Parts: sequence; structure tokens; C-alpha cells
Amino acid sequence: MLLEESGRIEEAATLCIDAGDWERLVDVILGNAPAMMAQGRSQTVLEWLEHLPHSVLEQTPYLLFWSGVALFSCNPPGSRDRFKQAFTLFRAHGDAAGVYLSWCGVVDTAIHASDYAPMRQWIELLNDVRQEIPAFPSHDIEVRVALSLFNAVAFGLPNHPDIHAIRERAFSLVCTENIADANLFLSTGLHLVIHFIYQGDFTRAGIVLNLLQQSAKSKEATDLVVIMVKTVEAHYAFATCALDTCIEKAFEALALAATSGVHLWDTHLYGHAAAAALAKGNEKIAGELMARMATGLPICRSVDRAYYYWLMSWNASLRGDFNDARQFQELAVELATEIGFLAPETVGLIEMAEISLELGTVQEATAYLEKALPLVQSIDSSFLHFYYTLTEAHLHFKLGNEGKGVDYLSKAFCLGRDRRIENFFFWRPALMTRFCAKALEAGIEVEYVAGLIRKRGLWPTEPQLHIEHWPWPLRIDTLGGFALLRDGKPVLFAGKVQKKPLEMLKALAALGGEESREGQLADLLWPEADGDTARNSFKVTLHRLRELLGVDKALSLQEGRLAMDRRYFWTDAWAFEHMLVAAQLKAEAGIETEALNLTKKALGLYRGRFLPEDADRPWAISTCKRLHNRFVLNIVALGNLYRARDDNNQAITWYMQGLEVDDLAEEFYQNLMQCYLAAGLRAEAVNSYLRCKKTLAMALGISPSPKTEAIYNAALNA
Repeated sequence: MLLEESGRIEEAATLCIDAGDWERLVDVILGNAPAMMAQGRSQTVLEWLEHLPHSVLEQTPYLLFWSGVALFSCNPPGSRDRFKQAFTLFRAHGDAAGVYLSWCGVVDTAIHASDYAPMRQWIELLNDVRQEIPAFPSHDIEVRVALSLFNAVAFGLPNHPDIHAIRERAFSLVCTENIADANLFLSTGLHLVIHFIYQGDFTRAGIVLNLLQQSAKSKEATDLVVIMVKTVEAHYAFATCALDTCIEKAFEALALAATSGVHLWDTHLYGHAAAAALAKGNEKIAGELMARMATGLPICRSVDRAYYYWLMSWNASLRGDFNDARQFQELAVELATEIGFLAPETVGLIEMAEISLELGTVQEATAYLEKALPLVQSIDSSFLHFYYTLTEAHLHFKLGNEGKGVDYLSKAFCLGRDRRIENFFFWRPALMTRFCAKALEAGIEVEYVAGLIRKRGLWPTEPQLHIEHWPWPLRIDTLGGFALLRDGKPVLFAGKVQKKPLEMLKALAALGGEESREGQLADLLWPEADGDTARNSFKVTLHRLRELLGVDKALSLQEGRLAMDRRYFWTDAWAFEHMLVAAQLKAEAGIETEALNLTKKALGLYRGRFLPEDADRPWAISTCKRLHNRFVLNIVALGNLYRARDDNNQAITWYMQGLEVDDLAEEFYQNLMQCYLAAGLRAEAVNSYLRCKKTLAMALGISPSPKTEAIYNAALNA
């Protein structure tokens, strides 16, 4: 008693142990355990508890409780067993404080060990306890229960019917209460951030993350706290597509783990860094990081093993090895199901459907999606809904149901726009590029999709020239006049217009952007200069052009050949020819409606002759003539198609549209006059002839051709 009164607690406990005075030792432990735990001296408490007879420990619920607290960090399974025993005794004794505190202990250890399977049972037990003991013994205990309950449902039962109210209560408490238990504040804050991320609420995730960051800066913050906060910073950065930041935060935490010896989160941190590397498309770095994860698999938590297999599946998918991807994903789903981790299990089922689609087993894919659907519907997660809906779209595109595929794509990208989703696990650039192309073709969420393409660098292997809304870094208008746009905005010139660099760009566009010999371009642009002078002028002009464009790698010069990289450029002339070729292929395949639509779209791009202000330049002449001939031939062919269908009105409309663009094309007048005559509109046919005669005389100083005169005479005699 004297030792205890003078603050020499450890000596008092030692004397009790030497004397075998277990009753006095129990008093010493229960009187001093809270303070000892707060000081981080849990090992000392454990040593005292080990000296007690088993019967004394088993029959004293508060000893069991403090034993659970002391074992929490070093032995989570043992800690949970002690909390369970304490809960049973407290409940039998009707001790309200003990019941609620030991319930929190069971839940907290399960969360700490990433074993979410028992959560449903303990959440139901809490409902029973609330019936038995409706009033909380204190406000502090009420706060503790509210926060532990959120932790339980956030990961163990995210489809709980009351999750919204439980989450809002936890969010309010974390933001407004001075929570004494730093571990509880930290774990709830971390789970709130992750929960809000999956919900797609980045604003509130950021609010809680800021509170955690402030806590991690305090002098009292342990190395473990700082590491955990950096771990969730990495997760937040991944979700918001700040991929370099994700890797940076992961390695900051790993560096601290190396100096402090706190390695609990190492495997998870390597996983976050690997995920960011995969999302960036750096599979080499991702492979090295996953190899480091593999070294920790024998001793890591089940959730981290599941994470490893998850990432290995993603990596295999990016390589196109979907058989390997299936095997790794099956292991990940099995582990997630075993520990009761519902959200990753759901993602795994959706990814199994994706893998099945790539392997051509559509029925399997459908079965996986049917299994995932009720889970997706029951969990409030924008990411799950987004990913599921994208996969449904993929399924219908595979089945040839374009309409349904577009509908699901529209729902997914609408959600992506609302929640600002720019990254997710299992991101595959090739697949997302196809989805974005289909979305832009259908006019779905154009601004969001274009932003996604720019941010993630989704450049197709085959240029999507027929998609005018594709966010090309550089756009060149050449038909009817010249314009240069960068990221959708006209390129402005400081000072006078740089004519020679622009002429080089125009010449490259006229040559199709393909590899052109340096000497060929030099001769075209400086025909009167000698060889050395032309080559020097070429180098200087190319440098100025690259500065003007402001896009790295847009122009490539290799082995004396200069080319425009079509991943970065769109020109109306290229798109015009590309669509006409595609239309011809569709027509030859008997797909007449698509052929007709492509032809109309192509003709809509032709707003005048190719670079009319440069029409007499050697590099422009043949391109200008070729494009003009294709325009005339296709307008005439389109008009003739409608005439063959006895639809003179449509034929007249297209001939008139041709004349609006090029009123010197005599073929348009001839066909227009014939249409008017076929429709019995003699006066209109005569007026068309008179317009043709006047235009040709004023512009070219020539008379209409004999064919035009013959049609005119037929009109006069009709």
C-alpha cells in the first residue's frame, strides 16, 4: 500500500506477486492499467496478468478486458478472445460500461486483423444489447460505440440498411468531437476516408484526410500513426488519379517503416505503389514492386495477400494473358470471401466477368455479373456501380447489342462525370480507349470523356479520324481555309505570323503526314536555295515549328525522315478521305446505312478547296485536285443514289449543298438541272443554267460545256 501510494507501482505489483497476494495484485492492475496503457506500457501489464492464477483471470471481466487491450497490437487473435470472454461476463453481470467497451474491443481487433467475417454477428449482438441496455453509461462510451460501429459496417457490412445514418454520425463525431482515444480516432478517420472514396465523395474524404494529417503532425503522433496516415494519403491519391503522388506517399511511409522498424503496412504500401504504376502503364516498375510484396506474403495479413493476387491479375490482364489473370483473380476472390471483405469480393466478381469476356466465354461473364449485381446494388459505392456498368456495356458490345451497350456506357460515363471518376483498379487503356471512342461517336458526356482521354493519354493505335470530338492535342483545318488549334483553342502568335514554319506544317499535312525525306521537303519549301542552305533552313524552321506546336513528340525526325504522329494530329483533309474509304468498305460489305452516314459525315467536312490561299504551291496542287475530285464524285454519287430512289428533293438538296461549297463544279449544275426537269420544274432548271453560265464567265472566263448546253436546250423545249 505504501509503495502504491508513493507512485512506485511496479514495485508494489512485484511485492504482491512475491507474496502471492492475488487480490491486492488485481487491485493494482485494475487501478493502474488505464494509465499504463496510455503510456504505452502494455507489456508490463501483460507480465502482471501472466502471474495471476488462471481462475482469477477467467472470472474477473475487467482483467480480461485489460488483457485484451494489452494484447491488441502484438496478438490480435488473443486480444479478441479476451474481449469476447469479457463481453460474456459483463453481459451476465449487467455491467453496461463493460458490455459496450468489450463489444468495441471485439470489433476493433477484428478490424485491426482485417477479419471482417464476424462483423454481421457482432452488429446483430449490439442490437440485442441496445434492447437490454438502452442508455449508454456515459457520453464517451456512446461516442466509442458509434465509431466502432461505423468501422464494423464500413468494411464488414457495407450493405447494412442503416449505413448512411451510421456514417453520418461517425463523420460528425470525427469532425466535431475531441476524441480522447487516438487509435479510435485514427482507425475511424482512415475508414471514413476509404468509405468516402468508394462512395465517390472526394470532398468529404479530403476533409477527414486533412484532420488525420493534422493529427499526424502532432508531437504525440507515433511512427505507426504517421505511416497509417501516409497509407491512406496514397489511397486517396490513387483514387483521384494523382498517381505520382500515390507512389511518393507510399515510399515516404516505407522509408519511415525502415527507420522505425514498424513494418505492419509494408506489403499494403508496396501494393498502392504498384497499383499506381500499373495505372500509369509502367508494368516494369509495377512488377518490381509486386516482387517486393511477394517477399512479405508468408507473414502478412490475408487482406494484403488478396491485394497481391488482385494486382497480379491486373498485371496479367494488361499483358493480355487472361488465363493467368483468371487464376490470380480466383485466389483474390477466395481470400476476400474468406475474410468477409465485401467490396473487393464484388470487384473481383466483376473483374472475373471482364476476364471471361476477353477469353470469349460470354456465358461465364453473364453468370459472374449476375452474382455481382445484388452486391453492387446493396453497396453505396460509385466505383462499384461505375465498373459494373462499364462491364455490362462491354458484355453487350461483345454480343453485338450496340444499342444496349451504348445505353450502359451512357449510364457509366454519366456517373463518372458526376463523381469525377478518372481512375480505378483494373484500368486497361486499350479497353477504355474503345469505350471513349464509342461514347464520343454517340455524343455521350463529350466534355467528361474528352477530359478523361487527355488526362489518361488514351491515344488509339488506329487514329479515330472519323470522330471529330476526339480531343486531339493539335487540330489543323485545311478545307476552305487554314486554322491551327491546340487543345481546342486557336494558336496565337506573339508578333508577326511565322509563315515558314506554318508552310512546313501545311506541306506535311498535304503529304499525308507520312514520313517525308528531309531533302524532299527542303526542295519544296526552298526551291531556289542550294543544298546546304536549304538543309540549314529546314533545321531552323523545324525547331521553330516544334516550339509553335508545343506538343512533345508531335513531329518525329528519324534517319532524315520527318513525319506527323497521327496520335497527336487531326486534320479535316485526313478525316475526309478516311471516312470516304471507310464508307466504300461498308458499301462493299452490304452495310448501306452506315456507308451512307459516313459519306454524309465526310462531305460535311469539305467546306472548300484544300488550303485555297496556297493552291499554287507545288506541295499543294495534287492534294487540292484529289480532294476536290473526291468531293465532286461523292456529291454526284449521293445525288444519283437519291434519284435512283425517286427522291428528287433529297438529290436536289445535296447538289445545292455541293454548289454552296464549290459553285464552279459544272457537274453539280448538270445534275441539278436534270433533277428539276424530272420533277417538272422547268423554270428552276433554266435558272440553274443561267447561274452556271454567269458564274463560269465571271470566275473563269469560259462558257458552259456542250453537255450543260444540251440539258438547257432540253429544258427550253420541255
